[in-house]
Amino acid sequence: MAAALLAAVALAAPAAAPACPPPHARVVAAKGAIKVYALSGRPGKPHFACRGAVRARLWRHRLGPGFEDSFDLPRLAGGRVAWVDYRCTTDGRHTVHVRLLDLRSGRRRAWPALDAAPILHVEPRVLELRLGGDGTISWSAELAGPPERHRAHA
Repeated sequence: MAAALLAAVALAAPAAAPACPPPHARVVAAKGAIKVYALSGRPGKPHFACRGAVRARLWRHRLGPGFEDSFDLPRLAGGRVAWVDYRCTTDGRHTVHVRLLDLRSGRRRAWPALDAAPILHVEPRVLELRLGGDGTISWSAELAGPPERHRAHA
């Protein structure tokens, strides 16, 4: 009878959620209950955001023949995480996006960081990124000219 009771309890227990923070992770940004971690023991250092026991993958390094990308400027506010996602191909094409994840709803958004058309072999840069507690996101970025300023709402 005890074995049957233990089996019933084991079946009723929810499956374990991924650990937060992930093993071998280091904190790269923190504000309140939200933390952003990079997995220091893995190639490409995937990045995760944690809010309490909830874990979400933000970004994973993709490196392959003719392709590279990077993660930069994490910002945290109001249950949201924003960051900059740079991508480059070996033929000189660069793109940059501002990305946002609402950890409460799981909703993801992305905006091109620049209105300017890409220029081969010229790397765009996001100079600043701000995230307000109400979901307002603003940034400035440049590509071989004066900085562009942008604003959006999550």
